[in-house]
Amino acid sequence: PSALFANGLAQYGHTVDFASNNYDTFDGSVDLSHYDVVVLGLAFYSLDPMPLAGQESIADFVHNGGGFVTGEWLSWRQSATGGFSTLYDIMPITTDGSYIDYTGGSVIYQQVTPDPVLNAGLPDSFEISLAGQGSEYIVPRNGSTVFYSGDATALDFPSAGVVGWQQGSGRVI
Repeated sequence: PSALFANGLAQYGHTVDFASNNYDTFDGSVDLSHYDVVVLGLAFYSLDPMPLAGQESIADFVHNGGGFVTGEWLSWRQSATGGFSTLYDIMPITTDGSYIDYTGGSVIYQQVTPDPVLNAGLPDSFEISLAGQGSEYIVPRNGSTVFYSGDATALDFPSAGVVGWQQGSGRVI
């Protein structure tokens, strides 16, 4: 999956470096200052925390003007294990701890707030088929911006799908 992600970004002119393929060993020893964005993807099958020094490194990077992209799994992991508190604190979402797992179906995302970078090349709404297990329950924190809202066919309620905000001089989505 990492190679597919990197290749996809490279097709749009981005240079991609992997500071660590294993977030649970990311100890903050990598200098992030020459990067624009840190992307942290978490697989649902591991509950291992990221070392505190690694989390603090990313939070400092964001507060000093960097971008941070992650997903709902980080908030889920924090509620399940407590091992991501520093990163969770800078996330634009929170949760009540309720996650609804579903298999199959689809999510239709509808643009809520226009953004010239985020919306570039995307229609106002689009559908994503859900091939396996997943969850769709994101609660925006006060002061955050909802860019896309999802309406999963397997749920009885809409959910914020893409949420972002400023943290210090940086951005988190």
